Amino acid sequence: GKATTATPGPASSGRKGTTSFSINGTAVTQNHEDTEPGINYNISNRNMSLYLFGDVASQPCSGMLQISKAPFDLKPGTYDCAAGFTRYTQVDGGGQNINYHGKSFSVTFTRIDPTGDKRVWLASGTFSGELPLGVYEKPGISDAMLKITDGKFNNIRLTQLGNP
Repeated sequence: GKATTATPGPASSGRKGTTSFSINGTAVTQNHEDTEPGINYNISNRNMSLYLFGDVASQPCSGMLQISKAPFDLKPGTYDCAAGFTRYTQVDGGGQNINYHGKSFSVTFTRIDPTGDKRVWLASGTFSGELPLGVYEKPGISDAMLKITDGKFNNIRLTQLGNP
């Protein structure tokens, strides 16, 4: 599979952010060019939310992986996080989405680099974990567990929200 790519805004000095990961051993692809990965850091509650998009080629459109951690120290290191994955079953967003949630997801921030904008950094790192099917999903869904492996993000915008 090919890596998901996105172009951060002007604060990134033109460097291109990239993401990639596998679901149950299959590399993800991105089916929508308008979805850009990103990281929001809410300074008031020190919550970090990392958003990535993609799914295996057999799915009709990109899913969304959200990884969150509070408190987040805004510095490199390995964090135990909660995560969720939404699998969209129809391209237009209609239909029944399938949700996965887990509390043992690991994210390592290897770099958090300043951009010249006091509220924007470029972050790089790795991630992995297992996401069981959400408790409210209907029985009979073939993937009862999503194993996320080979997760990488490079030069993804990390944006501070709120005021200190």
